[in-house]
Amino acid sequence: AQNPFDLAAEHGPSLFDATHRFVFSGTWALPKWRNAPRAAALLANGWQLNTIWLYNSGQPYTDFDYYQNQSPNTNGSDSNTYTSYSDSKEAIAFNSGYDFARPIVSNPKAPVGTIGIYTTTGSGSTLSAPFLVDYSTGLATTASQVHWISNNKYAARLAGRPFPGSGRNLLRGNTFNNVDASVFKNTKLTERVTLRIEADAYNVLNRSYYGTPDNFIGDAPYGSFNNFFYNSAAGGFVGAGSGVRNMTFGGKILF
Repeated sequence: AQNPFDLAAEHGPSLFDATHRFVFSGTWALPKWRNAPRAAALLANGWQLNTIWLYNSGQPYTDFDYYQNQSPNTNGSDSNTYTSYSDSKEAIAFNSGYDFARPIVSNPKAPVGTIGIYTTTGSGSTLSAPFLVDYSTGLATTASQVHWISNNKYAARLAGRPFPGSGRNLLRGNTFNNVDASVFKNTKLTERVTLRIEADAYNVLNRSYYGTPDNFIGDAPYGSFNNFFYNSAAGGFVGAGSGVRNMTFGGKILF
């Protein structure tokens, strides 16, 4: 918990929450041509179309940083620029070194990958007043230009409270939207034996699935924070080949 005295502030969607979920499946057997000549009946009869469509909302996730944040624009002579009011020893012992303090929502309408940080110049008695810069570039910015502000002690003081970080799982990753389809052709060879020829298409919409973005704030200088730059594209549930959209063709004897 960011604030050990306010556990209610930790409430949020679970990591496996799918707020919206839609599943559709269908099978259509084409009408049979009963009085057709034998050759025509062999070609025209026995066709079947099948599909399944699955959609669900993206997975919730939360941005995080190390207990000493990773911005290259902190002031090494001023720990207020690179630490929050969270307990750093607790973070090291129980949270793999990740800060319990989450970033502060500044302007929700700004791009989700933008983040600023309050920093200073100088040292000792010559420290400057804190000023806001871009977390990655160090260029001057304003609170309205960034979606987030890094949660250090200066940001907390300006917010007027020690634990001003955002709630849990405010963001969502990529939605999953997959359509698979198949075509069957059943041909009766004898009264008991049927030949089935089929074509199966996986991820017909050719839609890549990237999961959740890079939520480590320390990767912001590399351009991957809250985006999918380093995520591998995946397709549907069935990985039949090397690409995102795949097809298989085959036949089987039914008896």
